[in-house]
Amino acid sequence: ESLVGLDENNKLVPTVAESWKPVDGFSKWRFKIREGVLFHPSPIFGKVGTRAVTPKDVVFSFNRSMGEGSAIGWILEGTIKRTSDAADPKKPGTLVIQTVSDSEVEFELTSPDPFFPARLTSTPLTIMPAEIASLPAGDFGVKTIIGTGPFLVKSRTDSEVVLGRNSKHRDSGDGNIDNLVFRVIKNDQIRLQELQNGQIHFARMPSTMADGIVTRNSDGYVTMGPASKLKAKAVDTFNVVALGLNSDRMDRQLRHAVDSAINRA
Repeated sequence: ESLVGLDENNKLVPTVAESWKPVDGFSKWRFKIREGVLFHPSPIFGKVGTRAVTPKDVVFSFNRSMGEGSAIGWILEGTIKRTSDAADPKKPGTLVIQTVSDSEVEFELTSPDPFFPARLTSTPLTIMPAEIASLPAGDFGVKTIIGTGPFLVKSRTDSEVVLGRNSKHRDSGDGNIDNLVFRVIKNDQIRLQELQNGQIHFARMPSTMADGIVTRNSDGYVTMGPASKLKAKAVDTFNVVALGLNSDRMDRQLRHAVDSAINRA
């Protein structure tokens, strides 16, 4: 989980953070961490087995996610202010994120941004325990997997991941799924066959295979033929980060016009 998330209607909702507010005309944002958000049980926490998320974990997580060599730092690069590295000016400095109380953390931005909380809904921007800094390189996310969400990892191989319900999650009483099994089925035809046979319950269907499987009518997408007993749904994406306009004809005024015309909702 990140500080904030999106509900089924793509509306901003609290997750690890219970509330947030702008400071200094949107040039800073302050987030209040929800009380009692527990990390999944792990030996990394010693005998106690787990602990609650603190503002220090938030500071650690964002510096790790946007640190040198990170594969996901581009998501927020240039948004959060950094300190300069006197020893190596070319090296990215530490993010200006401060703990302002036992339950609050504050981000200082490079420029005022009223939409900053929405930027944090990108799923890779998760909150991690600071203890993972002591793990060997490449261990976290492969051998050691710790989050705060409603499901925790029970087992993981190259071909299958098994998740189980997190009984300590704040929403543990919601929903009716105790276990989820994600299987890697690289062959599209085999995946479709197993879906039709009921061996799997949900799969993403590549658009290249849609012909003969789904059709569109006034009610949306419906399945057909051997797949008629299945349900189909088109899923809208969100969090578009950048729109590339690479053409000799795209002068600055035209790029600004296109940018202004985009429906960001």
